[in-house]
Amino acid sequence: MPKTPLNANTPSKTTIFIGILLIFMLLTPILTLGIDYLALNSDNNPPFSKLKPDTCRNDGGTCTYQGLWYQITRWRKIDQKPHNQVVFWVFN
Repeated sequence: MPKTPLNANTPSKTTIFIGILLIFMLLTPILTLGIDYLALNSDNNPPFSKLKPDTCRNDGGTCTYQGLWYQITRWRKIDQKPHNQVVFWVFN
């Protein structure tokens, strides 16, 4: 179909597909990190992260979980309230 003034500004299917793919690629790590972080805050195992057994310490239960683009350390010391630390691979 030739470009006419009626359809000259409509985006092509390829442009729409690439836009949807980029949005999906940006939202996936944010959603997985959020779900893992909330799971750790409620004392559950995170569904999208893998436990790194060599990082578990004998100080009350401190462990590190490895996600696709991030690492969450769950600090649990005996006399302290548990808290989480998030490190992204891009900023490490």
